[in-house]
This record gives sequence, C-alpha cells and structure tokens, in this order.
Amino acid sequence: MTHDVRETLHEVAAGTTPPPVDEVAFRSLVRRARRRRSSTRLAVAGAAAASVAALASVTLPLVTSDRADDAPADGDRTAVRAGRLHEPVYVTRNHRLLALDPNGVTHDLHFSTEGVVGFNTAFALVLDQDSHIVRFDADSGSEGPDGTWTFTRGTTPVPFTVGSAAMSPDGRWLAVTNLRGDLIRYDLKAGTRSVDDIGGDPSVIDVAAAGALVMSDGTLSLHTDDGATAISESEHGYAASLGGDRVSVPGDSGRTQVYDLDGREVATVDGQGSLSPDGQTLLTIRSARNDVTSVWAWTPKDEGELPGVSGYASDVRWVDEDTGLVTTFRDLWVCEIRDGSCGRLTLGGSGDIRIGP
Repeated sequence: MTHDVRETLHEVAAGTTPPPVDEVAFRSLVRRARRRRSSTRLAVAGAAAASVAALASVTLPLVTSDRADDAPADGDRTAVRAGRLHEPVYVTRNHRLLALDPNGVTHDLHFSTEGVVGFNTAFALVLDQDSHIVRFDADSGSEGPDGTWTFTRGTTPVPFTVGSAAMSPDGRWLAVTNLRGDLIRYDLKAGTRSVDDIGGDPSVIDVAAAGALVMSDGTLSLHTDDGATAISESEHGYAASLGGDRVSVPGDSGRTQVYDLDGREVATVDGQGSLSPDGQTLLTIRSARNDVTSVWAWTPKDEGELPGVSGYASDVRWVDEDTGLVTTFRDLWVCEIRDGSCGRLTLGGSGDIRIGP
C-alpha cells in the first residue's frame, strides 16, 4: 500500500511543472531577512531587549488612534526645537514614508516603502515594495529652510530592480547591486557610473567617495575603481559603515572595530553604531546589564556620553558630520555632536520608526 502511494506521488510530481521563481520577491525576502539580522546589531542584550520593547509597548500609555497603521496627518508639528534640523529627515513607520522638515512639520508622503536608502537637503531615495529605487525631491521655495516645504516624486537614477542599495549622506554617491550580482556605483553629480561584476549574492552596505562597502560570502570588502580590499570577515558586516578614511564594524561583544581603508584595525570602541560621513566621529549605543542604553560619541582623541535620550535606543544614522539620528522604536532623537546633546522628535501615529533600509 505504501509503495503504491509513493508511486502515485512520484507520478503526480513528474507531471507537475513548478512555477518560475519570482526573482524580485525572492530578493525582497532576502533583503528583509538581512535587515532583520542587521537591525539586531545594537540590541546587545538580544532577547532581553525584545522583552523590554514588548513590555514597554504593553505597559506605556500611548496616545494612538484605533487603527494601527495610522500615520500623522500632513502638517502635524513635532516637538523639535527651532534650528535642530538643518535639512529634511525621512523615516518609515508601518512602511509609510514620512518627511520631517526643519520647521518641525511632519509630511505624510503617501508612499509605501521598504526603507530609506539615503537623503540630503535636495532629495531622498527610497525603495518601493517591488525593489525599485524611487526619488522624492524637496523644496522650501525662496525662503530657505524656514519656508514652506513641499515634496514631489522625482526621476529615479536607477531604471532596474535592485538587490541592495546605499547612498552617501551628501547625495553624490549611489551604489546598488542588480539581480545578476553586479555592483554599480553612480556619481550622481558627474552623471557617470562604473560596473563591477562581483557574482554570487553581494549586498551593498555603504558608499562614499572612498568606494563602496560590499558584503559577499561572509567578507566585507571596499570596492573602488582600482579593485577590492578585504576589510574583515564577520557576520556583522551588514551593520558596517564607511566614513572618510575609516570603516566601522560592530561585533557581537558590544564593541565596534574601526579599520582604515587598507583593512588594518586602528581602534576598538565600546558600543555599537555608525561612523560620521567624514569618519571623525563614531556614534555608538552602549547597553548595560540592566538593559539600559546610552548614546556615546567617540573620536580618536576622546569620547563622551550624549545625554537626553530616554528609552531603549535601537539604531543610529547620520544626517551630516555634526548631526546624528537615534531611534528608540517609537521616538526619533536628533543628536548634535558640537553641543553634545540630543532632542526628541515626537511623531504622531503608531508603530516602530525605521531610519534605514
């Protein structure tokens, strides 16, 4: 009987043509898995951090609407103090793209996105749900940053489906991988591009004038027009950052290794975080045994804590050389390196905030 059943199953399987693989959907799932992996890099306590976040979401009184996917209405003001934002900042909440302008106004751009690739004063690049790069242009009119900001859909610089993407904070450099394993690096200012056939399943981590950081087959490498240089072999390479002439790679021990562009380690810093665009400052999140986090700024000369952030800090990102962003899941904080303080941007709506892809 069992033999007959097996024969029947084999006959059915032999006569069935499997559907073709949806490459776009597959790449999207891979990127989301990588994003989940890299988003845990700052939660050193691991499961404890998730427990703290879950407990907070249950016990803290949150003023939200009945709909979990509600975003703030256009024109809602945040708690930002005048002058703390020098350019628009883009975040995602429940896959909805929001822009915060320097006047503290929240703009719902009515766009469903997988994440923000990068942004500067003039525009932002984001990923849609089909792994295409979409551009949004920002304009404050003739009044400068204090004017009324508008955001409109622009022309994308990349006409094909991407596997991964990164943009430099100044908006000049863009690096993407396509579905064939090619690395394409764009100079958006000069209007030029270079192509490197890497093969396999590479993922762009960061990009700057120095080159493109790429994670492939467990190795983090810096790719330039002159070739590739291995930086480190670490599963945490997906959380690396490139700034100036340095590369930072967070580890699983709650510390971050800082390398030069030749792959030589130059420092080991407590906490996990990201390098500023000029490579002079490492903004890190440190986690104590009681799951309390703190934000620190490290330079080769000194380091110090940036006070003001409350809640469990989960991720960091830079706006420019002097301004960093920190998220505590439900809140966004702007940290000024020069005056050594952080201020909260309170958004309406519900759901966790993301500041990266």
